[in-house]
Amino acid sequence: MEKKDGGKISHWQIHNLKFKEKDRAYFEERRPNIDFDNIRMITGTIVEDPTGRWKPGYHFRSSMVVNIDRENNTIETENTIYRYDPDTEGQDTIFDLETGNKDMGNKVLSIFY
Repeated sequence: MEKKDGGKISHWQIHNLKFKEKDRAYFEERRPNIDFDNIRMITGTIVEDPTGRWKPGYHFRSSMVVNIDRENNTIETENTIYRYDPDTEGQDTIFDLETGNKDMGNKVLSIFY
């Protein structure tokens, strides 16, 4: 399957997820391309989206990250490949209200658009 071009994002943030051990085998079987010791999602702002799913300035949450290529400034998720602005990493506007942390951890799963 060829992944779609998700365009360019800025003001993005990595969110590190943790699965409970009792759930891990179930998800590993269904998602063999995910490194379950390093599960991540990203949030950020759309700069451009050639698919037309999002308009510039919209905030988004990705599917699970497969790879972050810092040499080429790309993030590959389960479904899409995004280009990112490296100077805006960690500058997303959302954060965990309870702790103030930019990395929302599993709480990022509760963001829906």
